[in-house]
Amino acid sequence: MIKKNISSKILTIGPDYRYPSGGIAKLLNSYSKYFESFNFITTLRVPLLHKENILQKIYRFLKALIQCFYILTTQKIEIVHIHTASGITFYRESIFVLLAYLFKKNIFIHMHSGILDEFYENHPKYHHFILKKVTLIITVANIWKDFLLSKGYKNVITIGNPIDMPLSIPKQPSGKLQLLFLGALCDNKGIYDILRMLNKYKKELEGKIFLYVGGNGEVTRFLDFIHNYKLESMVQYVGWVTGIEKSKLLSQSDIYLQPSYKEALGIAILEAMSYRLTIIASCTGGIPEIVNHGTNGFLISPGDIDQMYEYINKFLEKKTLLPEMGEKGYQISCNYFPIAIEKQLEKTYMEYLL
Repeated sequence: MIKKNISSKILTIGPDYRYPSGGIAKLLNSYSKYFESFNFITTLRVPLLHKENILQKIYRFLKALIQCFYILTTQKIEIVHIHTASGITFYRESIFVLLAYLFKKNIFIHMHSGILDEFYENHPKYHHFILKKVTLIITVANIWKDFLLSKGYKNVITIGNPIDMPLSIPKQPSGKLQLLFLGALCDNKGIYDILRMLNKYKKELEGKIFLYVGGNGEVTRFLDFIHNYKLESMVQYVGWVTGIEKSKLLSQSDIYLQPSYKEALGIAILEAMSYRLTIIASCTGGIPEIVNHGTNGFLISPGDIDQMYEYINKFLEKKTLLPEMGEKGYQISCNYFPIAIEKQLEKTYMEYLL
């Protein structure tokens, strides 16, 4: 726990952590438990069922600006920690950077984007305008830190995304290789590539594997894919899962699939590793920093469904690889448990507090 004498001097800004359906919100939900006093301003609410309309978003943004001005005026805040990504999110949060800069505060900007390099190259002048005003740039993986260092920024560090401690739930034998995907149902996460792979190799895999899918997003499109490919005997959609239900899924699975096209780090991968799942994921973004090819899983090229099948089949042929790789993944995930990230975060704050 970061004590009040430290946490009371920190103002955190980002999406509403009470509705952790996105990556940044999940991280902030974890952070909120580390602070004895959590000063927080929400810039965006990402509810599971009903999205905010444009007027609600404008209202929330203006309310956040007023709150920020008031807190910086009335409280002894020394560090403003702003969480952002790419696109409109970066432009929105950059206004808070400018406001904190006017108040001469230490500004930490926490970059969560999986396309940081692309977005920066498309908007270099504005990025430089904002980033030169911050005290510290925090990235979630070394690949993004190295990219910013190559652009001449010296004040860059990496703090990984924290994951919750795994629950101890006995695994029930099923007779089939249990595959799991958790996350947004969209092209970028590669879920449709998984379905295309199952369709292409249905004859080889049917009766041998079963895929559980949890998430939100393009639910109708996803279910149509299953119906059109006639994959009902191989795939079950369980909706958005959290808490004990999510832990049960992780505990009963063997392999976690995340064939993303773009990814900042992959918090869902780390969660799966903490439950000793073997990973098959794309070689993109920060994923290679946590998935060592051939050690705790296998890396594939984004969109390569043949590679995906090849590694699934490898585990079918030699299931003894699963516990061996799963244990190695668990050891890596320990570096992202709350106590490790909390200590790193507190140490970073202490370096900049008066």
